[in-house]
Amino acid sequence: MDRIDFANILNSTIARENCTQKELIDKTLPIHNAIAEMMPDRLFRYRQCNKNNINAFEQDSIYAVTADRFNDPYDTLLRYDVKSFEQNFKFLSIEHVLLLKNHILSNGFPPFIKATFPEKSLQMIRDKLISTENIATLMEELETNREYTLTWIAFLSPVVEMMVKRNVTLACFCESVQSVIMWSHYAQEHQGFALEYKPRLLLNSPIKKVAMFPVIYDEKRFDASSYYYYLLLQLFGIPIENPDIFAEFKCVLHKSPEWEYEKEWRLIDSSSRNILQIDYSCIPLKPNAIYYGKNISKENKDELHVIAQAKGIQEYDMYIDNASSKYEMLYRPLN
Repeated sequence: MDRIDFANILNSTIARENCTQKELIDKTLPIHNAIAEMMPDRLFRYRQCNKNNINAFEQDSIYAVTADRFNDPYDTLLRYDVKSFEQNFKFLSIEHVLLLKNHILSNGFPPFIKATFPEKSLQMIRDKLISTENIATLMEELETNREYTLTWIAFLSPVVEMMVKRNVTLACFCESVQSVIMWSHYAQEHQGFALEYKPRLLLNSPIKKVAMFPVIYDEKRFDASSYYYYLLLQLFGIPIENPDIFAEFKCVLHKSPEWEYEKEWRLIDSSSRNILQIDYSCIPLKPNAIYYGKNISKENKDELHVIAQAKGIQEYDMYIDNASSKYEMLYRPLN
């Protein structure tokens, strides 16, 4: 089992929001088994020496953050075809319009719509929905105002993109602690540290809505058009079901092959939170070893050493063998 095999399993698995519990288990089991088969015994998290990272180490915590804080602009960027949606809108079904009408009259407008549109405009829409008994007339008016509506769709699209980037929080891990590039990019140019974890502890974790997945490296971006369509209609208050509950994971796991050297795994936390205000979550997970960067300062190393000793975990120094012909980082137990 490799990442290509996993990608084929995940991308081909689709489960609608209202599927039965048995259907959900049957759909999820192959994904779970694939992850269990390919998951390494150890994963590593490269860290800079700053107050937050040192505190997290001391507290046996992992801070997962939203993807809008990542350095890759394509990371978790929603891929969708606006033209396709516009075509779908043109043929918006009577069923959807009836759902929208009944939902608005019963529950009011969604919070985002109320915060975006003037109350006077919303009241005009309510009055129109109440006064229009013939659904065919309502459909004709929708078509008449199609261009105006599509303008608002274009306005809301970046909001949908933001929702996907902030819908879950992510923590990144690497399969190797010996990557020169990873130490350079993510551990303060070898002045930081790396923590070793046993990811298999998460396979049957009691922590709900937290799971570890391998990143999928593919030249082709994941097509999330149907998921985008669902999220956009949700913003408009149309209570349709999610066509694929795995879509939110597919969106955050696909990356360009240019990042393949990272051999990344992602801890995904899909717990409920205010996605507009909170851009992180805290996941309890204890490391079983720490690795000190080759250029770490004595002050930072001493502080981390005291914490590691209190935890009783293994400690290693990273170093370079000047006689070696390979470009590699080596490690040895702390003296």
